[in-house]
Amino acid sequence: KGKFSLSTLIKQRYASNHIGLTALTKQKGFRLDGSYDYGVLLENEARLEALRQSIAERASSIKGGGLGIGYDKELSTKRIEELKRFLDACRERSIQVIGFLPPSPALLNETMSQLPDARATSFKELPVVLTKVFGEYGYRFYDTSDLKTIGGSENELIDLEHTTEKGSLRLLSFLAQKESVLSQKMSTTTVQMLLAAPGDI
Repeated sequence: KGKFSLSTLIKQRYASNHIGLTALTKQKGFRLDGSYDYGVLLENEARLEALRQSIAERASSIKGGGLGIGYDKELSTKRIEELKRFLDACRERSIQVIGFLPPSPALLNETMSQLPDARATSFKELPVVLTKVFGEYGYRFYDTSDLKTIGGSENELIDLEHTTEKGSLRLLSFLAQKESVLSQKMSTTTVQMLLAAPGDI
């Protein structure tokens, strides 16, 4: 499984405009604009079943002492200071920054918030601390960890950490409604048309 022959690779190379082993053999990889194409993964009929299984397994791991995605047992002062240095550099260069916590499965958010230890405190404090830090530099921060905030659903998740293209577009639309620096660079009509199209991909 996952193996391929040299002859197959050569045939794919001449039959496709893809570049690189992953793109040629698995039809996925980075696009020219830096976004990632998940290819056939999104077309897999068992994708949602596998996603829900992954969510349940991670929730069980968290209850057993594991960490939620992107969270530590307590807020890291070192990471906050690194963020401040980054935002300071952006401000010096007149770079506009919009911060947000990415969407996460509802079960994982619920599990983290109900833990009887410091992990729950870290989970609840993070968006508050980040909002304050971004504000100190004149930037805004949005907590979009709850998919409902952006009008999305878990069907618009590829895995525990990434949204589908429609999910990402929904997040962009939400932020653009709050930030003119984004809305000025996009067509609201096109975005709404894409979001209205059937499917979760």
